[in-house]
Amino acid sequence: MIGQGDAFDAQKFNWIGSANNEVSVCVAMRQSGISKFEDLFTKELTVGGTGTSADTNQFPRVLNSVLGTHFKIVEGYPGGNDVVLAMERGEVQGRCGWSWSSVKSTHKAWIDDKRMVVLIQLSLAKHPELPDVPLVMDFAKTDEQRQILKMAFARNVMGRPYLAPPNVPADRVAALRDAFMATMADKDFRAEADKIDLEINPVSGADVEKLVKDVYATPPDVVAKAKPPRGSRGSCHRGGKNVSASQFAKPPMSPASSARSGRRSTCRRSRRRVFRRRPRAGSAGPCRCPGRSGI
Repeated sequence: MIGQGDAFDAQKFNWIGSANNEVSVCVAMRQSGISKFEDLFTKELTVGGTGTSADTNQFPRVLNSVLGTHFKIVEGYPGGNDVVLAMERGEVQGRCGWSWSSVKSTHKAWIDDKRMVVLIQLSLAKHPELPDVPLVMDFAKTDEQRQILKMAFARNVMGRPYLAPPNVPADRVAALRDAFMATMADKDFRAEADKIDLEINPVSGADVEKLVKDVYATPPDVVAKAKPPRGSRGSCHRGGKNVSASQFAKPPMSPASSARSGRRSTCRRSRRRVFRRRPRAGSAGPCRCPGRSGI
């Protein structure tokens, strides 16, 4: 909702509901020296990013801009699992914009053995399983900050949304909403969700619709302040140069592996085949995507 070039007006859709009121978190590995969210006002935490439009990039940017935290984003990781692997390797110190449902189903052991600490919850209300972890909204000091944070993190409330197109008759929308909430409460459905660790915390269509209208009512000047600066990419800086994930973490490709791969790679952004030069010793040799480097 804070991106550029939105093609649709979300207010015109008929919101059926959301299967989960998602809560994202920011986490830090123990060796980072960050033990609570307040530490980020004076200390820096290096986190992995998966793209300028992804939560892993946008959420720490919002926190830096609105609250004055010191997240340093190393961008260019292909996905969240790659960021977690980078945390294990010590390439980055944490991750911001990680759904709690995913954390507890895949890396709860890291929290239990205190290898990783949950710093803050990024949503409009706390998750019942995290009563002692602060909520981002509690750090807002002005109405403007609260508006920006609400606009940024409202997407989590509609974590898994269902909607119908515009101009559907009201009685049909009501029937769909009733059926949706009935499904969310069905014991067999909940049992199947539990088997696959799928968190179900439904939000009604009426509540989602109200939230969308509230977000669209945000004053334009506040919306402008919520958007990242044009051309901002939030890369980690080392020696005065931008450092993407490929340059920051990966060892150079050996001549043998380069030959085996045919010295070609698929650009993740465009899916076009692009030529990869054989890297010099000590060079990361990143894939060069059209209009974007270091991915």
